[in-house]
Amino acid sequence: SVVWYFNIKSYRDLNSAKYQIINEMEIQLPFAGYSDEWKLLRPPSSPPKYFQLTRVEQFVPFIVCLLFLALAGYSAFLFFS
Repeated sequence: SVVWYFNIKSYRDLNSAKYQIINEMEIQLPFAGYSDEWKLLRPPSSPPKYFQLTRVEQFVPFIVCLLFLALAGYSAFLFFS
């Protein structure tokens, strides 16, 4: 679960860096497609229409780890009872 979490975090950080570079490049271009896309998906005056999947995905390894620990604890309880 720990490796899974750090793998997701690594991809999120990598994508964030790529989009920062793209946003800097768009300043010099006549059309800013990615910046305009974010303006549509996350308008300042209304609730966001998009939730980043990597933020949701980061909880999954913790949930799996907690379920595993609960199952291991239950198994140990049954074994020693």
